[in-house]
Amino acid sequence: MDSSDIIIQAKQLVRKYGDRRILAGIDIKVHRGERVALMGPSGAGKSTLLNCIGGIDQPDEGQVFLGGVELSSLGTDQLAKIRREQISHIFQFFHLLPTLTVTENIEFPMLLNEVPERERKKRVSLLLKEVGLESRRDALPDELSGGEMQRVAVARALGVEPCVILADEPTGNLDSRTGQLVLELIKETTESRNIALILVTHSETATRICHRIVHIEDGRLKS
Repeated sequence: MDSSDIIIQAKQLVRKYGDRRILAGIDIKVHRGERVALMGPSGAGKSTLLNCIGGIDQPDEGQVFLGGVELSSLGTDQLAKIRREQISHIFQFFHLLPTLTVTENIEFPMLLNEVPERERKKRVSLLLKEVGLESRRDALPDELSGGEMQRVAVARALGVEPCVILADEPTGNLDSRTGQLVLELIKETTESRNIALILVTHSETATRICHRIVHIEDGRLKS
């Protein structure tokens, strides 16, 4: 892959909690449109690495670049803006807003990004069709199955047209068949939009949608 297509780059990341090094000098590059699975035992540093890459957590040492911009060089407002506009998340437990409908949950991040109403409505309509939830557009989250909720979460992540999606065990709360359908949806939608994906998972099955697997143990990447 062309080095100019690198969308995420972490250099010598160190993150400590007390005396313990959760990340112990991590280097990783992810190219635009590349899907990378991040695997390792519990406590290995997977979620901490994801949080540092996503600008949620600040490393004690090292640098994270998103599209060539070093995140630690940004002010609070600049970092919040780049996170809203360029990074999306998919979580194990969906994190839908319970009082908002399917349509409103998908639309909400676009509102925060001040996407014009006509464009918001257009994107929501297309996404509802793409994830197969047109008939559920007015349903509340507690009226949905787990698979439907995760499809809403996928649509919500895509709505802001990010350059990278960070997914933390997105099928961990689903049965195997539903999980496989969600994984295929994530693969197809990120591939068609050339969006990079970093997928934290314990599932070998989930890694099959990715171009490569990166293993982390004791805060270090293993070859």
